[in-house]
This record gives sequence, C-alpha cells and structure tokens, in this order.
Amino acid sequence: MEEIRQIDLPRLHPPCALASHAYSQVGSHMVQVFRYSADLPSAALPQKFASVAGWVCLLYVAWRYLTASSLKSDESLTCRPRPYEVSNPIGLPKTSDVGLLSATWIGLESNFKAHPPHPKELPKIAFQTGYDMPSWELIQNHTNLSAEDAQFSRASHAEVLKKLPEYPKKAYSGRGLIMLAGGRYNMYAATALGVIRQTGSKLPIEVWMNDTAEEKEGWCDELAREGMVCKWLSDYAGVEARQQGYQLKVMTMMFSSFEQFLFLDADNQSIKNPDTIFDSNSFVDTGAILWPDYWGHTGAPYLPYVVGLSDEASDLFREDRTVESGQIVWDKKRHWKVRHREA
Repeated sequence: MEEIRQIDLPRLHPPCALASHAYSQVGSHMVQVFRYSADLPSAALPQKFASVAGWVCLLYVAWRYLTASSLKSDESLTCRPRPYEVSNPIGLPKTSDVGLLSATWIGLESNFKAHPPHPKELPKIAFQTGYDMPSWELIQNHTNLSAEDAQFSRASHAEVLKKLPEYPKKAYSGRGLIMLAGGRYNMYAATALGVIRQTGSKLPIEVWMNDTAEEKEGWCDELAREGMVCKWLSDYAGVEARQQGYQLKVMTMMFSSFEQFLFLDADNQSIKNPDTIFDSNSFVDTGAILWPDYWGHTGAPYLPYVVGLSDEASDLFREDRTVESGQIVWDKKRHWKVRHREA
C-alpha cells in the first residue's frame, strides 16, 4: 500500500518548494526572535545571544539537509519552475456520457426522496469532542431515536436498496486519479498534481470543480499537456444546494469516467508513485482500500439496526474507527451499490 500524507507547500519544483517553505518558516521565527530580543533589558544579553544563535543553527541545519537531499537525488536546488519530465505520453481521460450519468444521479436522488428516514433530520448536532471518544451513555442519549422511528427508517432503507440502479457498463472504463479542486483549493491541487507527476505517475487524472467560474485562467490548458482534464460538476447535476465542499466528493466519484479510481483531496500529497496501488494485494482481493481517520465511531445504537446489520439497537460499531475520506481507492463495478448508499 502506498503511503499518502498531507503537507502544504507552494507550487514550485519540489526541492525548491521544500527549501522555500523551510527558509520562510525559519526566517519568520528569527524575525520574531530579533523583535523579542530588542525589547529585553541589556542584562539579558546572554539570552539574546542564545536565542539568535539557536535559530542561526537551525537555519544552517535546514540548509545542509535540503542541499544534501538535492545532491543525492541529482537535482539542483534552483528556484525555477521546470516542465515535468514524462518519458511516455499520458493519455487524457475518456469523455464521459454526461446524459447517462446525469440521469442516473437524478434517479438516485428521486429514490432517496421517496424513501426518507424518520425523522428526516436529527435534532442534535454532531459530537464536538475533538480526539476524545464520548462515553457510550452519551452516545445512547444523543439522538433520542425512538424504536418506532428506527423501524420506519429501517423499512425505508430496505426500499432504497431494492431500487438502486444497476451498474451502467458503458459509463466507466480504465483506471485513473480523481481530485476535487476549485476556488482556494486550486493552489493545493496544483502542488499535489505536480508532485504526483514528479513521482513518475502515468495515471490519467480528472480535476473536478463546481463550474467554469472556479477555474484559474489558463490552468486547464496547462493540465491537459500533462494528461489531466478539468471537469465541471454543474454539467451533471445541480450543486447549489450542497452547502459543504465534502458533499461533492461522492458526486465526483460517480461522475468520473474511471471504473477504478484513486480519489485524493487537493491538500493530500502522494510521496510515492501511486500507480501500483491498483495491483496491490489489498486492492486485488477486496476492490477497495480505505484509510482510518483519527476519531472513533459515534453512530447511534440504532444505526446497525437501521442498515440491517442487527435485529435491535446495538454497540456493533463501538470499536470501529471512522474512515478518512481524503484518500480512497475504489472499484465501482465491484462495489457499485455500496458507493450509492454513501451518496
């Protein structure tokens, strides 16, 4: 399984980006130290000297580390952009059948609206406990879902499953990477996509945004030269009602042309070539790879009952962890109906 982590860097050639980020951070701290030292009485001169000397040493160590890493990788540390070196041409993702996928989404929304849970909205907000897992007693009393409501919701859920659309065989093919960008996330996506190509990845890539208004001028033309294509959610479905950006993730996964995909948040960085993850034993055996999130599962006791995994309220999910939605590897054909339930 490939390692994926999150960092936040400007869009530069990677070694230069790391150096600029490190130098700017150390430099800003040194400015703060000088300002602080200037306010100290003269008797505190040893403390002034120690503070400044410490930051000078830190800057020197950072410089030595970064230049050494650059020499080892036979790359210069010059701060200038350079084109990505791709030994083999990378094909663009295929054109999707917009009409077919849009109709599938409309049918799915109609199915959900025809069989809503009861009540449609829970009266309490999600837990705000940070990294602390709430007690089981607090979880039990959080939603106050009655047995009658749970029974009604279980029946509605069963009807939704019966009427899920069949897998559209002609809609998807191949493998690729999906990234949701747009607005302020374009900067993060630009860095992440550049790093992905620097790892040697040959995957075709779809970069999704709400509509053309979110594109940075000329960016999509640049992406096309690197085997990437911009796509607009507004071509497939209405996005106005989606109040949170994370609600758009499932839509990009469904509307993407890929049958097998790696989805990455715009602020995720792949530090190794991600292409081989599709041939890993984990993916070949299961058709899905998910990463755990930091938090434990706080689902209501009736949740296992509503989705048909138990015959009564249960603590079945108590020991489970939540799943990070910022990186997902998925086979649509093998898990088509599972992905629809998440919509």
